[in-house]
Amino acid sequence: MKITFTLFCFLFITGCAGVPINKDLDAHRFSGDPEKLNRAVYKFNDRIDKAFLRPIAKGYVTIVPGLARKGIRNVFNNLLEINSLINNILQGDINGAGSNLARFMANTTVGILGLFDVAGKISVDPNVEDFGQTMAVWGIPPGPHIILPFFGSSSLRDALGLIPYYAYTQPQAQFSNFNTRAATTGFYLISQRSDFLGASAILDGQLDPYSFARAAYEQARINAVFDDNPPEEEFDGF
Repeated sequence: MKITFTLFCFLFITGCAGVPINKDLDAHRFSGDPEKLNRAVYKFNDRIDKAFLRPIAKGYVTIVPGLARKGIRNVFNNLLEINSLINNILQGDINGAGSNLARFMANTTVGILGLFDVAGKISVDPNVEDFGQTMAVWGIPPGPHIILPFFGSSSLRDALGLIPYYAYTQPQAQFSNFNTRAATTGFYLISQRSDFLGASAILDGQLDPYSFARAAYEQARINAVFDDNPPEEEFDGF
């Protein structure tokens, strides 16, 4: 972990602790959709996925046993606890940060570098946070819906949140050697893509996969911002 950035996060807590989340759901919805451009990028991503990523992910599932895939997933998730720890600190969520630290320590030691989720066995559940969620807590709106090349659905806010993640807190960023960093990133992406093979079938079955993916992403991000407990929508009476 890059020390200067981590120290910055701890110092910045004094300025962001206790920031309340805007409970108005409309404030967390996309403010626009440059649909023509987005659909073009969506088609590009879909072609890349069907030609390369999906077949590789299917091969990965076929070759690597389920137990091994779970262990690999656990290792990456354990390393990502540091990213969540920093974001919980930036959000002023000390309990969440404590959960991240406890999980990381338990799974790194007893769980053999994260291969086994021993923290989950003792009911220390994941508290996953990212920079997009942190900016939401700070009151920054999501902005328009955008499709990023290779990354897929996002919002302007979440896209900006990828910058500090890839520059500082993603596990692969800690490797100075480019080849090691690239290989680790590729392996992580394959592991991630294999987890969503089932979702691909659902998406392919939609009349308009783009609109379905956009709505699903927006709702997923709202749930993430509110820790899976968003406020109920208010409807005007008739």
